[in-house]
Amino acid sequence: MLSAEDQLAIASVLARYCHLIDVGQPERLALEVFAPDARLDYALEPTIGSEAIGRFFASSNRRHVTAHFVSTLAVEGDGDCATSTCYYQAWRWAPETAAFGALRAADTVSIGAYDDAWIRLEAGWRIQQRTLRILGPGPLGMGRAPDALLPMWAERARRAAEA
Repeated sequence: MLSAEDQLAIASVLARYCHLIDVGQPERLALEVFAPDARLDYALEPTIGSEAIGRFFASSNRRHVTAHFVSTLAVEGDGDCATSTCYYQAWRWAPETAAFGALRAADTVSIGAYDDAWIRLEAGWRIQQRTLRILGPGPLGMGRAPDALLPMWAERARRAAEA
């Protein structure tokens, strides 16, 4: 069983993940959250390696404002390996709707779960593998969906319908 200290360290890395995405620092995200050989499955082709994961986030998140939240974290493990699952919400404001002002409604909200496999490295706990699961019908449109995210969301919705 993992110690409370290890569980807190994993929760801290999850919070750092949200923060680094939202402040637009994919290079730090790649180094501080993911293991060098990590695998990310967000619906399209898997992304393998922390450098490729950093490029993935740099290309998919640079044009819109986001606010990511994780909750209901459950962690299990022993020694230097662990697994976790948590819920997420990702709120997005696209630049195409900026004319409506800073207090406009979010354009989309995604709700789902992250299923993670963790490994303890010298630098601390890092995600070895992440699988994203959509909960519900997929992103909830409240405004206009960013064009860059439409293919990924369509594939997530297709997978959810098959499950």
